[in-house]
Amino acid sequence: MRSIVLTLALLLLPAVATAGEDLDDHLRKSTTAFGELNDRVPDHIRKDARCVSVITAGKGGFIFGGTGGRGFLTCRDKGGSAWSAPVVLDIGGGSAGAQIGGQKLEIVMVFTNIEDIDEVARTTPVFHGTASATAGTKGTGVTAGGNPEAEAGVFTVSQSEGLYAGATGEALVVNPDEEETAKLLGGTHDLNEVLVKRSVPVPDSAKAFVAAVAAWAKGA
Repeated sequence: MRSIVLTLALLLLPAVATAGEDLDDHLRKSTTAFGELNDRVPDHIRKDARCVSVITAGKGGFIFGGTGGRGFLTCRDKGGSAWSAPVVLDIGGGSAGAQIGGQKLEIVMVFTNIEDIDEVARTTPVFHGTASATAGTKGTGVTAGGNPEAEAGVFTVSQSEGLYAGATGEALVVNPDEEETAKLLGGTHDLNEVLVKRSVPVPDSAKAFVAAVAAWAKGA
């Protein structure tokens, strides 16, 4: 029994380590992940992009799994090219099923039809098909619940790496992290202030991330 418990603890380390990293580390990882994935977003989605979220997460488990990580969400106005300071997203969740191993996940979500910023900030990616990596190889996926453009207004691309059998997006929970966002932005602000009014300046630590999204949106 003791060896089984130890195995479980070791397998869950990727999730714990990812959640424990500081914001600068996550911003760097998110910027890199965005650069690796954005060329798989079709041009017509890119041109209509209103918000972009980038999620980096770790996942591990044996029979029962856990997920931990962070994301960043930035938005622009309908006709403008200026992107907002990012809001920090907390990524958590758990799942049960036929699972073994550890995995890192990198996810980009492009929103084209925005009605509720609060809902966008809590949108959980949905995957199917090749979105899961197995047998230690890197897997990639493009989806958003079947018909992303017509139904959800969100186009999602992902890549995963590590030995893991199971659906990549299974049981993920996404929520704005008010405490971490306040740390990043130097004060407490609501989602509307940051993402819609864009009245909060982009902090130095997030400028590379926002610049990468802005350059991509312009087709640069």
